[in-house]
Amino acid sequence: MKHTNPFIEDTNKIIQKIFKKKISLISNVSSVFLSTFASQIKSKTIIFLDLGTIIEVLVEGTDLWMNRGVAFILKEKSLIKTNRGPEGFRNKFKIINDASEIMISSNAKVGVVFCEQGAELEARFESKKEPYSTSRVSHETVIDFLKQENYKQVDKVKDRGEFTIRGGIVDLFDPTKTKPTRISFFNEKPTISHFDILTQTSTETSNIKNIYPNKNSKKISLLDKVKNLDYEKFEYKNNTLQAVEKSVDKSADFEWSPSTLNDYIINRNKYIQVLNVSDLPAPVLTKNSIALVSVEVKNKKNKTSIANFDLSKINQGDFVCHENYGVGLYRGISQKDIQKGEVLVLEYSNKNHIYINIKKIGVLHYFSKAGSDTRLDDINKPKTWRRKKSLAEKNAQFFVGNVVDNFISRSKIQKNKRPVDEAYIDSFVSSFLYTDTPDQASAWKQIKQDLLSYKIMDRLICGDVGFGKTELAIRAAFCVVSSGEQAVVLAPTTLLANQLKTSFKNRLSPFGVNVDMVSRLKKPSEVSHIYKSFSNKQIDVLIGTHKLINFNFEINSVGLVVVDEEHRFGVKQKDSLKIKFKGSDFLMLSATPIPRSLYLGLNNIYQISVLATPPRLRKPIDTQVVFYDKTLIEKTVNFELKRGGQTYIVYNSTKNIESFSKKFFFNFNPYVDYIHGRMNPQKIKEKMNSFSNKKINVLFTTSIIESGIDVATANTIIVINSQNFGLSQLYQIRGRVGRSEVQAFALMVVPKKVDLNSKAIKRLKSIEINNSLGVGYNISKNDLEIRGPGSILGHKQSGKGFVSCGLEMYSKLISNFVELKLDETPKKKTFVDLFSSAGITSQYIENEDDRLFYYRAFSFCLTLKGLFDVVKELEDRYGPLNKNASRLVLENELRILCNNGPIKELKTNKRGEVLVKTHNNIDVNWEKLSAERAYEKTFISNKPSEGLCFSLLNINLNKDQDFKYLKSFINYINEFK
Repeated sequence: MKHTNPFIEDTNKIIQKIFKKKISLISNVSSVFLSTFASQIKSKTIIFLDLGTIIEVLVEGTDLWMNRGVAFILKEKSLIKTNRGPEGFRNKFKIINDASEIMISSNAKVGVVFCEQGAELEARFESKKEPYSTSRVSHETVIDFLKQENYKQVDKVKDRGEFTIRGGIVDLFDPTKTKPTRISFFNEKPTISHFDILTQTSTETSNIKNIYPNKNSKKISLLDKVKNLDYEKFEYKNNTLQAVEKSVDKSADFEWSPSTLNDYIINRNKYIQVLNVSDLPAPVLTKNSIALVSVEVKNKKNKTSIANFDLSKINQGDFVCHENYGVGLYRGISQKDIQKGEVLVLEYSNKNHIYINIKKIGVLHYFSKAGSDTRLDDINKPKTWRRKKSLAEKNAQFFVGNVVDNFISRSKIQKNKRPVDEAYIDSFVSSFLYTDTPDQASAWKQIKQDLLSYKIMDRLICGDVGFGKTELAIRAAFCVVSSGEQAVVLAPTTLLANQLKTSFKNRLSPFGVNVDMVSRLKKPSEVSHIYKSFSNKQIDVLIGTHKLINFNFEINSVGLVVVDEEHRFGVKQKDSLKIKFKGSDFLMLSATPIPRSLYLGLNNIYQISVLATPPRLRKPIDTQVVFYDKTLIEKTVNFELKRGGQTYIVYNSTKNIESFSKKFFFNFNPYVDYIHGRMNPQKIKEKMNSFSNKKINVLFTTSIIESGIDVATANTIIVINSQNFGLSQLYQIRGRVGRSEVQAFALMVVPKKVDLNSKAIKRLKSIEINNSLGVGYNISKNDLEIRGPGSILGHKQSGKGFVSCGLEMYSKLISNFVELKLDETPKKKTFVDLFSSAGITSQYIENEDDRLFYYRAFSFCLTLKGLFDVVKELEDRYGPLNKNASRLVLENELRILCNNGPIKELKTNKRGEVLVKTHNNIDVNWEKLSAERAYEKTFISNKPSEGLCFSLLNINLNKDQDFKYLKSFINYINEFK
């Protein structure tokens, strides 16, 4: 049975009524309706709208109208006036205008034009050339077309109108498309796919038919083309909602009632004028008829796991840290000796240089970007670097010492198995109003297994704001309470604690679970009563701030401790909690993820669940950096009010926020109020409740809202003096909006007459660029680069070791110390150098920085699956491996087989024999070895503890049989671990 979308069916019926002249008005339409309208309508149409609605249509409706051919015409002057911002930041309005101009003026078929009211339809252009048809595609002709049609050749495609060539692969971004295209010429028939700009990996195949020019020359007049059209102007009335409902009543039977349809038709005082342009020559605004490009998704490819590496890309001029020499400047890749292969060139103080075998790249770690204020170490003063490294090692030990001690202590405890009714738990989970995201479902499965096992749970849920962490905590609390135990929930602020109380109570109360809260909002007598009720088990879930840490709980009854915004609590506080609740399960929630490289070092003592997939229908927050303009703020707020939403205006001055807010009272009264941290706690609670209940629609606030406040109808946030906020703080503040399927907006406002320093520019640029869903990790990483790791690592002293060696190396030191503390043998690594020609040549990857990136990616691989994922990505981006790259893969395959085993080195000597060195002396069965292969045995020294050295003779590494023998030999030696 074919399933249809009733809303689209309704839209189609309305369209039919429009052109049969049975409906004379469409008003109060939302951008969702307009996008659907544009995707379904068959006639060529021009729709005149206000700028705000056009922006919403552009941001929200891409998937709906992508195949339809939709363009936008905007008033250039009004855009410049309303969107002036600092140099170097994107002007979104200009991007829209440029993209539309190209789309309209190229030979792409345009079916619907959204035109801003008052825009001139004059100065548009028409291309002289036909689009390039992929049916006649060849490597040479597509490159010739791109060059002739003003595409810009770059190293990596990031924007429209760019292309790059990597051997038999051509990447390009057609200005009329929403996704970039990759064409591979390595097969008999070229393959065409789309790719992700961030990861540069292919995402889906495509049957794209045409590639359009980037710039055009011949001017044409739109006005001449539309002035003789059949003009159908729809009447505008004040009582628009009634008119819409009457129009719906006149139509055929609708599956959706007018009240449901009203969810989409919400924007007050907006109407559309439709021009029936069916007589206009196809395509609209050009003389030649060319079919619109149709994109068909045949199969989704999973992104390769290279994204799982915490791999900072090192570019020439960046600062790096060598484990033995300290901080230097990376100067590129060189080949001093053809026989020895490529080397990395590092510059230290006084222009001293060292050269490192590129296959030993594992000793090199990213430190900071080029241009940062970094002092180079002196290779002629090795003691100075050794002291710095020693300080970093001691700091790493201090950082994780208590954490590991608590883990060891807790790991020895066995819980009693919880007597839970799993069917009852499942019924509670199914009562959740929304569909779990894949990551949410996976995390809940892990949490449930932890709660029902004998082992104490120490799990961190790491995910972006609004990705469902609180719901997982609620389910965990319900599971524990249903088994007769209690749960404690800690929050860093009173506002967040109050929000959590509301969320927990709404979900748990219908199932008979009692929830209460202690905070500074409560009187001492009330707090005492709540504690007593919790001790008597009259309260099942107790929520609170730091006050809870000092309360003497009946420890045995507390089965679960939830710590929200865990990075806001100090290391000592979390340590004391784990000592206090030694036998309780711990669930920690964080929207500011600690970098993966650090958690790779802590993965023996933490269980980690990552929520990376956004909720269904959730949209990225449209973020712009603009100069302060009172008129712009007023227009933005009025726009939000008209569509039924609410606005935060963040002004981080407790002293002046009242007077600042009064500047705007005239426009927005009586829906405006303000809050700040020094206000009476009860007053804050009352005002936040009024905001949540829409009695206040514009809330001026300080940064106290940054933690966990969730108001679904708050869709716009304006941050005044955004240059003064930290990056993670801006990210958390921005996360207060965009909590529903409605498009949300964030304006980062900066003063016109203040010169922004480099760190402020980096912060604002990062928040502007990282506006897609699930970017918390990128924000966290950028924040580390800008101000160091102290706050993210949760300890004041944690930044000292970081300063001397950088995050990457610091994470490695932590990992080494954790292994020692857990009485694990430190992981031994193997150096493999069997082919002098093994490597990533400039013929295979032209860009040197990209070559270094993949050398590092190979060195980070600890499993064969990870290795082959990198190979898969390489072949996707650059085509089949050449002989040199294939040999590098073979070497890394052997390295992974050897890692953590007895073999220290696997090399070829001058005679071409395979030379084997071991970490320690091992008792090899030489007779068994000689029965299979000839060997030549030599001890490195007279001390057997220093290892063995012997050669395997008559090995031809180019023969598959000999290579298989070498792998079986490694497996045999690994038995002596």
